Amino acid sequence: NEYYMKIIDKYQNETLENMNDMGAIQAIDNLTALKVVMDILKSNSFNFNRNKIIVYGHSHGAYLGHLCNLFAPNIFSALIDNSAYVYPTYLDDHNKRKTVRNLGGLLIMERYSYLISKVVFDKEFYNLDNLYSQVDNKCNIICFQGIDDG
Repeated sequence: NEYYMKIIDKYQNETLENMNDMGAIQAIDNLTALKVVMDILKSNSFNFNRNKIIVYGHSHGAYLGHLCNLFAPNIFSALIDNSAYVYPTYLDDHNKRKTVRNLGGLLIMERYSYLISKVVFDKEFYNLDNLYSQVDNKCNIICFQGIDDG
């Protein structure tokens, strides 16, 4: 089988006003949504065990679970991490996110660039190797990684 490859560079139409930081702000959005759900449960007199809140995520969602645990260290009793990355390579412009599709022998690779890779800030904050040195973690973390995971 012969394959032909077409590479498409995709740029999100991001500005500083609408940038997807793919990290801290998304984690805060998730924590805000959790707070709204908890308020709705409380206002409707539904009982729930506030000491047994579990966060689960896969890949980027698991990574965000770790950031949520950092920002609200006393909320979650467990974090189930299915294949989170330790460092989001999309923060570095030379490591573009890639997707590959096969359309009848034509391989289409899309490479995504994000504005966050061009914004100057402390990128080591986003590294999970450093994350738990910043907080006294009380959450039980269960982590799954595949043998082929990057």
